[in-house]
Amino acid sequence: MRNWHQAGDRVPHFVGRTIVFHGTICRNQLAHDRAEAATGFAKCATCGSILRYRVGRRRAMPGAWTINYQEQQMLFLVISGCTECGYGMTALLAHLDRVSVFGPSAVALFLILGLDWAFSALHTYQEWRGAKAPLWRVFGAVVGVWLPNWLGFLVFTIMLTLALWCLGLAGIAGWFPVAGPLPEAIAVWALGAVIGARISDTLVSHWRLYALGYRPNPGLSSTSLYVLEAVFIVLTFWKGLSLYPRAAWLGFAFGAVLFVLVLPALRGTRVIIPLWRRPPWIRWQPLPEWATK
Repeated sequence: MRNWHQAGDRVPHFVGRTIVFHGTICRNQLAHDRAEAATGFAKCATCGSILRYRVGRRRAMPGAWTINYQEQQMLFLVISGCTECGYGMTALLAHLDRVSVFGPSAVALFLILGLDWAFSALHTYQEWRGAKAPLWRVFGAVVGVWLPNWLGFLVFTIMLTLALWCLGLAGIAGWFPVAGPLPEAIAVWALGAVIGARISDTLVSHWRLYALGYRPNPGLSSTSLYVLEAVFIVLTFWKGLSLYPRAAWLGFAFGAVLFVLVLPALRGTRVIIPLWRRPPWIRWQPLPEWATK
């Protein structure tokens, strides 16, 4: 047995994957021998809550926190989160520091996340409030399918906006409701998905269709913001993207495929529901009258 910590030893602060914890060991002894495991209590550095933890390689007990141990004869707590304080800002700022050039800056975190959400909301609003028809009618006209407004608004406005907001929150803040602080690889995956979604939506849904003669194209004017954001994320979050390149590329592919599949999905809808079939929109011609009703 080696490197025992006696009761009352102070546990140093340590920024783990999620949140900074400190506290006093409350059991008689905590063994660092790899064959053993022990439990104890730690105090959340954010809200002061006392949490139980488990030291060792074995799977954590129900309700306990799994932590790493033994690094240079110091006990480091790496706990997945504190339910009492909502996981704390410490975790979010530590994530931003690890994956970006901004360091643990709350101003940068809220500004970047706020702009990400604002760009998504503005873009989907423009798509909904198209001059002649909303975007789902424009897409439907391209393939020759009529979508009811309630369905188009639900999918293309509500669900799409929420999905983009969730990806931005997970990638930029490294946090997600219920799940709390996310593993870095998952957060980087979300960053890649945001980049892929921005680029794919711009090129496939807007620039390509506009170049092919399908005009008007609701939301086209705000795609420049999408491109700027994608470039900004690549440049300022490169530290995180380069740490987990595979996760970043998988996320990019996921975000890109989402928008690539929109028109094929509408073509499939046209086949499945004959009642919604309409004559397809002829390129360089005005938007069909049926799409505006």
